[in-house]
Amino acid sequence: MHPYEENHLIGVGKETAEAESEDFVVSRGQNLHLRSLEREEPTQMSNATIGDRGTDSPVLGDHKAFLFDKERHLLVIPATVGKIDQSQYPHGGMPSWTYGTPIWQGAYVYNISLTDGLVLRGKITHGQDTGLPPYELYVSRALYMGDVLYTIWQGKIKLNSLADLAFLKEVSLD
Repeated sequence: MHPYEENHLIGVGKETAEAESEDFVVSRGQNLHLRSLEREEPTQMSNATIGDRGTDSPVLGDHKAFLFDKERHLLVIPATVGKIDQSQYPHGGMPSWTYGTPIWQGAYVYNISLTDGLVLRGKITHGQDTGLPPYELYVSRALYMGDVLYTIWQGKIKLNSLADLAFLKEVSLD
């Protein structure tokens, strides 16, 4: 949980569901939500789910991977997206423990506000438009200076415009 302001929180975690005919809970992807604390019972105002089971983010274990700026309505979450191939289970017999195959890695960039909630602005990857980059290029940090968004991992820094996320430049750290 991260404070949006004194009466609202941003949550990052796993979307979960009870496993059918099983006695446990399974994750269904990365979950982001905005909650109001203005009543006795916290109220979910907005939420977004990224990927299927197998989706992960460094944010879950490292609070420094989370970028939030209330004045800019900016929220950036690095993620590795897993996708379950439903065609492998044509008769609905997918086991509850099935994990998705990693298909994309980068950073999800959201607008966030109390009036509009979470709105996906776009995604930035250090790989090609499809597929996964080499592990050393996985995004683990994001920051901005001026009107430039920087996404960082040990092998590369990528610069994108904060206005429209257009690619500006990249720097290899080899």
